[in-house]
Amino acid sequence: MKINLFQFSLFLALLGVVFVILTTSTFPFKNEILSAIYPKPKSLAEEGVGVPSVDLKVIVDGTAYDGILNVPLENISYTLFWETKENPTSCIGRVWGVSDEDESFKGPKGPSGGRVQTKVLDKNNPYVYTIDCQNGNGDSSGDSITINVGVSGANFDPFITDFSVKRGGNNLNSEVPIQVSAGESVSIEWKSSNTSTPYSVCVATGSWPTGYKNIGGATIVENFILPDKKVYNYAIYCSNESSYTQKGVTFLVN
Repeated sequence: MKINLFQFSLFLALLGVVFVILTTSTFPFKNEILSAIYPKPKSLAEEGVGVPSVDLKVIVDGTAYDGILNVPLENISYTLFWETKENPTSCIGRVWGVSDEDESFKGPKGPSGGRVQTKVLDKNNPYVYTIDCQNGNGDSSGDSITINVGVSGANFDPFITDFSVKRGGNNLNSEVPIQVSAGESVSIEWKSSNTSTPYSVCVATGSWPTGYKNIGGATIVENFILPDKKVYNYAIYCSNESSYTQKGVTFLVN
């Protein structure tokens, strides 16, 4: 019986299917074989799996709020709580403000989550709380909550109008994780609008936490060296009497 080229190709294809089925259903190392045959795209394999994340909220009358909360001056305290993912080994809380800061949230925080009662917030002031977490894989991008005491709202939302990342003078795409080598330096530049009001505060979280007050339209330039083989995150939050906004970037150092 003669076998033409099409029949021979079909036979080889069927033989390959049988081999894969037998292999993946028989041997204990089937996951390794499948990974070799169908490897993950590089972008998925190196996006920082295992890097922790943290979510910070404030509770008022049983409701949890993100971002900012505008409250009247009533001389009361509030409950802050945070939840984490991907098993951070340590977390730290930081505080910022214009005319006052709430020292009660400063310092180490439970890496498995927790809650803290603020001090009595008794000044017309933005009370800003941030939390950052890390483990051996890298740094979380952190999270921020602002309690604006003594305001009822406004209609001029803050904006981060420019956000750029550069390496060696070249612009990088901050919309996706950026791969760099250990020891390289990068610069982050950003500019905001509607951030010169009495309640305006911008804070950076993640690998390089910083606080900025009433920056107006100034361009902020930060230069960083990434020394270790891990994931670095940088996030910037700007808030005022109306709302808040954020942008960020992730670096994969190898």
